[in-house]
Amino acid sequence: MIKARYQARKSIDYHTDNFLHDYETFKSSSKKQFEYLVHSFSGFDDLTIERRDELKKEAIILQKKYCENNNALCPNYYIILNKLDKDILNYKKYTPYEAIALLIETIDPTLKLTKIFLSSKTDFEIESKSTKELGFYDQKLIDYELAYAKRFNKSNSSALIKKLGKKS
Repeated sequence: MIKARYQARKSIDYHTDNFLHDYETFKSSSKKQFEYLVHSFSGFDDLTIERRDELKKEAIILQKKYCENNNALCPNYYIILNKLDKDILNYKKYTPYEAIALLIETIDPTLKLTKIFLSSKTDFEIESKSTKELGFYDQKLIDYELAYAKRFNKSNSSALIKKLGKKS
C-alpha cells in the first residue's frame, strides 16, 4: 500500500504498519524455523541430569542477557527462539531435545504454561491466560513442557497423568 492511502485512512501510519508486519514476520519465522529444527524431537530420554544442569546454567545466562527488560512489543519467547535458531543452524550447539530443554528453562522454568493448561477448561481460556501471564501462547510448548515435567519429575506424576488422561 502506498503512503497516500495511509494518510487517507488516518488510523495507522505507513511506518507503524511496516513495523507491525515485520514483527509478525519475525514471530512466525522464528517459530517455524525452531519447529523445523526440532521436528525430530521424540522425548527427553537421552537428556542426562548432568546435561540438564548445564543447560540450566546456560538458561540463567540467557535470562540475564535477553530477559532482563521484558519488551511488551516482542515477548522474550520469540527472542530466545530466534537465538536458539541461530545457535542450532550456525554452530550446531544443541540437539533438538537440548534446545527444547534450554527454551523451557529460560522462558518458563516453573512450567506456568503447563499449570495454565491443566487448570483451564477450554482452548480459548488457555490461550487468553497464557497471553496475559506470559505474553505468548504456543501449543507445542505445552507438549514439550508436559514431556519435560514427566521426565524430570517437576510435578506430581500421578496427578499429571490423571489430568492428562482427562484432557486427551
